[in-house]
Amino acid sequence: WPVSAALLIGAAVAGRWLGRRLASNAGPDSARAIGALETTALGLVTLLISFTFSAAISRYDARKALVVEEANSLGAAQLHAATLPASHAATAEATLDEYLRLRLTMSDHASSGLSHIADPTTVLQGRLWTEAIEISALDPRSIPIGAYTQSLSHLFDVHEERLAAERNHVPEAVFLLLYAIAGVALALNGYRAGLGGASVLIPATIMGVLFATIIVQVQDLDRPQRGFITVSQQAMSRIAAPPASNHE
Repeated sequence: WPVSAALLIGAAVAGRWLGRRLASNAGPDSARAIGALETTALGLVTLLISFTFSAAISRYDARKALVVEEANSLGAAQLHAATLPASHAATAEATLDEYLRLRLTMSDHASSGLSHIADPTTVLQGRLWTEAIEISALDPRSIPIGAYTQSLSHLFDVHEERLAAERNHVPEAVFLLLYAIAGVALALNGYRAGLGGASVLIPATIMGVLFATIIVQVQDLDRPQRGFITVSQQAMSRIAAPPASNHE
């Protein structure tokens, strides 16, 4: 954030310096023309921020919804595992508990939590599916076994959906474009101030800090496991909590 703000403020200062250098050669309508360009650039920045924020918040909401969906799927698999034949129920429940503990470690890996545990998750999924095939062989027509198998299949699908959502970001080129247009807008503001001999430091600092703060916050929102805005894993944590805790 400080680097972004400093670059935007620097663009305004550079624009003022250039305006002061060229003030003697500028025509009477130069400031008006530059003001029109500045207004256009500021409008573009506002429009792009609006669209980018909308795209980032929709992706963030999708990731949050998938956490709840995975928690529900895992909870359903645990319930169905309890209905399996006694000789297999304990094994299935133990493997599902291990699966849950692995998923909860995602928050320990700040910037790549879900990707970091993707391979171990796949290994556990293979174990769960192998066990489910062995159980299904006992009675292919069993309704409880079929329900357990379907719950596992849905659980695995949600994992892939979460991976896809994790990788679905607003392109970096969009943020670069935002910074570029914001820099141009502030440079034009400084240039216009330079033509009139006015000071630009205070307004440029305010505008630079505002633009940098908004853009960085949108970037933070678009990166769910990095920065201050993260996707809560509370829904998954509640599954691991003792039954008494769930009613508090």
